[in-house]
Amino acid sequence: MIVSDAADGEEMAAALAEEKAEAALTAAGYGYRELRSSATDMDTMKVNRKGR
Repeated sequence: MIVSDAADGEEMAAALAEEKAEAALTAAGYGYRELRSSATDMDTMKVNRKGR
């Protein structure tokens, strides 16, 4: 999970996640080609709760 400021937007969070993934793969000795990522703003996410 990547924590980013809301003012930075989802694009910045996705870019940070890709950089972190690239660094982890390189450190482990794995190659990578085209990484893809998606970001979700957890503050605006709707949470469904079971009714009793």
